[in-house]
Amino acid sequence: MAAKQACQDEGGTLAMIKDEATQTFLRAHLRSTSGHRQRSYWIGLDDQNTEGTFLWNDGTPLGDYDKFRSDAPNESRDCVTLWRSRRRARWDIKDCNTRRPYICQLSGNGDK
Repeated sequence: MAAKQACQDEGGTLAMIKDEATQTFLRAHLRSTSGHRQRSYWIGLDDQNTEGTFLWNDGTPLGDYDKFRSDAPNESRDCVTLWRSRRRARWDIKDCNTRRPYICQLSGNGDK
């Protein structure tokens, strides 16, 4: 996926939303910076290696926190987006080759 590589080129990874505070921050930030036009962004979660086993880009498992919109089967889709509306943000599983904006998470150590 090009988005994952673009974040890595900057010394980061696609955003990993492992808790409610991060989810809330991103939803509010995206609403204030992209208005109501853009609603879906790649984040750093996928099940490309093993169907149904979601891993964050740092190799850690999904864990207890998730905000999937649906638990419908997704055999043909492997990558996760943050999908936002005016009042909430949920995760959706999409085809990894679809072009869309993405959210990078940088280390914050000042190197880049």
